[in-house]
Amino acid sequence: MINNLVFLTENANDIYNPTWYIVMVLLLIILMSPWIFLIFKYGIYRKLRVRFIIEEGKELEPIYLKKGAEIILPEAPVIEGKIFVGWFIDKELTEEYIPIPMPNYNIKLYAKYE
Repeated sequence: MINNLVFLTENANDIYNPTWYIVMVLLLIILMSPWIFLIFKYGIYRKLRVRFIIEEGKELEPIYLKKGAEIILPEAPVIEGKIFVGWFIDKELTEEYIPIPMPNYNIKLYAKYE
């Protein structure tokens, strides 16, 4: 392996110089950084947020999931004099939430009370 690296240096003794290793590691980091960024931004390590809006200005603690994970809905908070109807995906409370695996984007769920 060392014989194969000799052509990258002025002479064979350069490969034992710590500066050479530092330069090679930095070069590797620079070349790989766009790929590392993409893996963390869009890859398996990305955590997505589900927000639970109760009323205007009030919400439950959000949960963070990976894409494709099962969304476990929290128990609906009790509001005096109102009955919980369900979770909805729009602010106007017209489209009821149907359980699906976590999509590749953050979502908000709105609680409907009557």
